[in-house]
Order: sequence, then C-alpha cells, then structure tokens
Amino acid sequence: MTLAQSLKNLKKAIPDITKNDIFTVPVEILEVQEGFNPRGLFGEGDYFEREDVKQHIRNLADSYKAGRYVPPIVVRVIDGKVLIRDGHCRHRAILLAISEGAEIQRVPVLELKNKNELDENLLILTSNDGLPLSQLERAAVYGRYRAWGWTMQEIANAVGKTISHVSNSLILLDLPEKAKSMIEGGLISASYALELFKEHGMACINIIEKALEKTDIEPDSKKEYETLNLFEDNEGIKREKKATKVTRKSVEGNTKRIPKKVENLLRSSFEAITQRLNLSKIDETEDEFTITITREEAKALLEIKEKLEKKTK
Repeated sequence: MTLAQSLKNLKKAIPDITKNDIFTVPVEILEVQEGFNPRGLFGEGDYFEREDVKQHIRNLADSYKAGRYVPPIVVRVIDGKVLIRDGHCRHRAILLAISEGAEIQRVPVLELKNKNELDENLLILTSNDGLPLSQLERAAVYGRYRAWGWTMQEIANAVGKTISHVSNSLILLDLPEKAKSMIEGGLISASYALELFKEHGMACINIIEKALEKTDIEPDSKKEYETLNLFEDNEGIKREKKATKVTRKSVEGNTKRIPKKVENLLRSSFEAITQRLNLSKIDETEDEFTITITREEAKALLEIKEKLEKKTK
C-alpha cells in the first residue's frame, strides 16, 4: 500500500480531514482599508517608520525571501475588494522583499467568511501574529464596540479581560490628544497619564510638560529613550523596551504633593470649623463673624501650618 505524502491524498482515507479557507492570491490585489488598523492612531509621525516596526517588517521580509514560513494574511472580500484584516506588516514586508528582488507572485491568505465588523475587530485584539497593540490602540478597538452598543461586561467577556480593564482603557480615549502622543512616544505610561488625568483633568498636560523640563528630553523629541529591559517579539527577536521619562517621583517633585497625614488633618479641621458655621445664625447685616475653637483645634491648625511650611521650602 502506498503511504500518503500529502493531506490531499490522506483525505481519501480519512474523510474528517477538510479544507479550510486558505487561498493564494496575487500580491497586487491585496488592499489596505484606511482607518481599519488601530496601530499608529495616536503617536507622532508614521507608525510604520518607528524603528521597532521597521525592524519587524525587515525580519518578515527576510523570512519571505528565504522561503521560511510566515502566517497567512487574513482578508475579507467586500464588493470585490480583498481587504487586509490582519497582517499589515506582513503585507509591507512582502512589498519590501519584492522591491529587493524576491520573485513573489502569490501569497497565502486566510479568508474571513460569514463574518462581520465585530468579528474583524475581535481578531485585531486576539491575533498573536504581529506586534502587540499598545494600550491606546486596544482602547480604540474597545471604543468601536462601545459605539455599537456593547456593554462593558460584554466587551470584557469577548476579549477575556476584566470590566475594570475595559473601563480604564476607554477612559484613555478621553485624554487630550497631546497626552496620547506622549504615551505612544514613551514619555509616560498610560496608567500614570490616566491617573494624572483623573486627578487634574486637562491640566495634566502642563504637569507632564513641567516634569519633562527636568529631563534631558523635550516633549516632542524623537530621541531614543533609556533602555529598561529586553523582551522577545513574536518572531523571537530581542528588542529594547524603553523606559518612560515622566514618573510619579518626577511629577511629585514638581507639584509638592501634600502628605496624606497633613491632608487628613486639614480635612478634619475644616470640617470642625464649618460645622460651627452651620450651627451659627448668620446675620446678613454683619460683615465679620467670630467662631470659637478649642485649644486642641488651635494646636492642630498650627501643626498643619508648620508642616505645610516645611513641605513648600
């Protein structure tokens, strides 16, 4: 008996072996739909010109030229157009390899059939074949689901995350555009930018910029940032992860944050004084009022004054 040397031949003996939706198509019919890919929505400049992205595309192009396996590009056919749904870097890598002499005529693609926009965006969030999405880029996709009427719980269930994660990610979309660019540029972490935004609102930009003034980098600089550590991308290539420049320490050094103990003393003293105001009958004909405080309250106020003076020196 002749042993099968391909799945096509083996299928004759094992009917459960089925074909999937893998096709090979001419490179020139692949199209990029403007605005579909969330990568690069918030950063300064062209996403595909970032050094880490260019290196990723370079590695993929070398794989195509050497004939090594690269996962198929995922596409969806709409109105006769073959639109890329996952594999934008792979598409660019193919074009780069062709420009360098690779005689690539056709490429394998996986067709999304009987799918809709919800499925396509879920693919963006769950695909492991490309560079990982940043927190802001994930938030942009969550925003699409929210616009389609999905609840926080439904989004969280679909992407395998917590409601808290989805909620905080969506708040990132409300950040000022400049703050988003700073996050994508590696100047500040998304979580700390969000914390500053919740506490200071739009003024968070001024706080971040003031902290940046004490570093060796300007807010819009394209210099390389400090190396934090190395990580491996999906191709097994080691890359540098960059350290952010704005940290809690650098911001609190500028804002001179009031210690929690002093803050609590202020709150309790203020509440004690305002309680007496509530109990007093205010004479609208008088411009001055006298409030009596205890010895303990007076000492507490003087202690607060002393602590605040030390803090601001």
